[in-house]
Amino acid sequence: MIGRWIVLLLFVFLGATLFLTALCGRKYAATRDARHCESHMMCATGAFILMIAAIVSVELTKLAQGSIGHGAVLAVHLLFAIPFFLLFLLVFFLLTGIRAPRYHRMLVYPCLALFAAAFIIGAIMLLGVAP
Repeated sequence: MIGRWIVLLLFVFLGATLFLTALCGRKYAATRDARHCESHMMCATGAFILMIAAIVSVELTKLAQGSIGHGAVLAVHLLFAIPFFLLFLLVFFLLTGIRAPRYHRMLVYPCLALFAAAFIIGAIMLLGVAP
């Protein structure tokens, strides 16, 4: 059970890092100060590293403790988690704020909403609340 709490903690840190990334990005868009751009890029890189660590920890927990979710709850979780992951990779590598600022801003907020939905359902599965 401790592995599931560690996984949940990693995803909480990921959510906080995503929030800080969005906050620094908004500050950079308002001020065009290079310090805010640098902090935005550092937070985004930290979020990317945390996301990879969290996904690896989910898989290791699944190997050690058995399946985490079943049936419809897992399907709904993946309905939000997979688009979040793909959209995050898209805005992190291809549609960056430097290359395409309008598209970057337009896609980041749905990405955050997808994370929030996937996090809530994933937490329910990790804590064993779902049947």
